[in-house]
Formats: sequence, C-alpha cells, structure tokens
Amino acid sequence: MENTSDFLDKLLKINKEHKEKGGGDEINIFDVLFHGYEEVTLHSRFISYLLSHNPEFLRLFVRNILEIGENDFDLNNCEVYPNDKEKVEKWEIDLLIINKQKRQAILIENKLNAIDSIHENGNPCKENNYKSYRGQLERYYYTITAGLYKKNNRYLEIEDKSFICDKDKTYVYYLTLHKDPSTDTIGELKHFFDPTKHKINYYKIQDWLESCTHKEKPFFSKIIQQYLNLIKRITTDNKRVLAITDLIAENENYWQIAFNNIDSFKDVYRDIKWHTIHRFFTELTHELKIKIKAEIKSIPNENSIAKVTHANKKEELKIEFTHNGIPLQIVNDDKGFTLTSGIRDKICWGYFSDNIKNIKFQDFSNEETFYIINNENRKSIIGQMIKEIDDDKIRYMGTCS
Repeated sequence: MENTSDFLDKLLKINKEHKEKGGGDEINIFDVLFHGYEEVTLHSRFISYLLSHNPEFLRLFVRNILEIGENDFDLNNCEVYPNDKEKVEKWEIDLLIINKQKRQAILIENKLNAIDSIHENGNPCKENNYKSYRGQLERYYYTITAGLYKKNNRYLEIEDKSFICDKDKTYVYYLTLHKDPSTDTIGELKHFFDPTKHKINYYKIQDWLESCTHKEKPFFSKIIQQYLNLIKRITTDNKRVLAITDLIAENENYWQIAFNNIDSFKDVYRDIKWHTIHRFFTELTHELKIKIKAEIKSIPNENSIAKVTHANKKEELKIEFTHNGIPLQIVNDDKGFTLTSGIRDKICWGYFSDNIKNIKFQDFSNEETFYIINNENRKSIIGQMIKEIDDDKIRYMGTCS
C-alpha cells in the first residue's frame, strides 16, 4: 500500500510539473484551437506558411529534410502553396514548392491518420492522356507534369500553364507520422518513388523547427516553439512521457503498481509502450555487438514500432545480424520471441525459453510483456537472450525448411 501511494504521488507530481500537452503553465495556442492531428487545417497550412514566410526556412527544409541538392532544385524565385495570400491547396496538393522559371516542383502529401485517397475511376484512358490518376501521389504528379487535374470525375486542363513542370524535375514526398504510402497511392511512380528516401517522418520535422526558432523574432519564435511542442507530443517525444516511463522503469516495486493503475496514465500509455520497445531493441543491439561481436544488419525503426504501439498493427519487429558467419534474426510477433537462422540454404527456427518467448510486444496487457519496462528486468532478459543465442543448441533447435 505504501509503495502504491508513493508511486501515485510521484506520478501526480510529474503531471503537475509538465502540465501535459507541451509542458509549463503557458497556453499553447495550437492545443487551444486544434486537436493536434488535423492534416490540412493545421499541419499543412502552418508548415507551408513557414516555408513561404522565410527563404531560410525553405532552404533548410529542402536541403536538410528533403535532402535535395542545389544542382537538383533552384530555390531562387520559388513559390509555396498554400501561402498567406492563397490559403487553399493547389489541385488538392497539400504542399507545393515550385520554381516556374526552371520548371521544377516539389509535391508533398501530408498523412497523419487519414487513409490514402484512391480514385477507382482514375485509370489510364484517352481523356487523361493514358496516365493513371488513381493514387494520390501519381495523381498530383501527373497534374503538375501533364497539365491535367481530376475534379468531379472529369479531367480539366490547368489554366495557368506556368505551373506545368518537367517530369525529371518534379519530386514527390510523403510526409507522415506512422503510415507507409500504399502501393495504390504510389501507382505508376514506383519506378522513381522510393519509400525509404521519399517518405518523411514527423520526427525529422522537429530538427527543422528547432533550426527555425533560432532564426526569427522572439514572438514568432515562440509560436514556432509551441508548434514544435505539439509535434513532440504527437510523436511521443515529450518530457512527461519520458518521466513517467523512467518512474516505472527505475524502481523494481513500481512496474506491478503501474500495471494495476494504467488508468492513471492511459493518455500516454501508447507512448510509454513505444519508448519501452525502442529501449529494448536499442539495448539488445548494443549488447549483441559487445557480448558476441554480432554484425548488425537491421533493427526495427521508429515507424515500425509505432505501428505496433499506436496503430495496433500485427507488425513483426526484428533484428537481423550475423554471428559466427551465420545470418540470424530475432523476431517478436504474436508468437513471442523466436530466433531464425539460415544454415546451408535452409531456414531453421526455434523459441527462446518460456519467460522470453511469452513477451509479445503486440500485447502489453500480459504481465511478462509489461515487466520489460523495468530496467533491471529488461537487462536480465537481454542477457539471457544473448546467452541462449551464443549456445549452439538454440541455433539448431526447432524446424528447418
């Protein structure tokens, strides 16, 4: 009882200190006016305003966030839509950066939670010059490069021909929180749209906003900082979440109390799970390198973890590495933790010990999974996993095919 009271008192103190949604006692104008996930009316509009307001903001965004070099896109005489004067998107394109003189364009589709818009009647035909207008990305691309846009099941010509740009000078990006662009929305652009390069996560937007706050007058810098606070909140990267996660993680007695009192922090529970999984794979990767000299090939990224914690997806989370020349994978899914290995053109797999196997990141409602939040338990589990990986018997146990 004493431990429960102590935990809840500390949790209350954290909540008071950070005041939720951005920290401090000050009013965050974005929290007052918006819920935080409005793609068009909030995020696209504010980002486009920043880009059109200050040429240095535009330069930092294109060069550092989109990673488009000077030789590929000329920022002189650029226009950004929407902007302070034209507040409506051009042809439904969330963000359009265009250099009409050079016939260059950057098209950005902004997706937080909404599904991709697919037009089933947008297939190639004579009316649209045999271009596909089904998926959002391909639809916007052909609007700018072919000069036709789709409206109410009709294809209309762009009246201002100065907006038509060259195909090889038109760049397409997908700005998102946790989503991947669907195959349908990419459509015919698959020959040059690479999701690993052209999908921009809101985590990267934070870096850009940090740079912008240092290049403006105090009042406007404060507004940008408030928007940055909002972005940190929706991307799980805020001080309150970290403080609650650390409170549960650092005291052996608190994890069970937290497990039984989830309602006390249910508004950030998804974010706590995200940080727990991220910490687990970060620490496991480090220990694999140090303890058994593993060569790491890939680890779960922020987006794949968010699919499990925020979108409730049945996503596999795995580390790929080699040990003693053998390719291995540690996989966590609805079956728990498994280890697979490729040996002499065969794939072998087997389970870890039960206490490891029963940890399923897709289900934090079971105690063995929730307990991984605790620092000492997580360290113990990782140590046991590495010992079993280094033991030949697990490498060859199970079924081979």
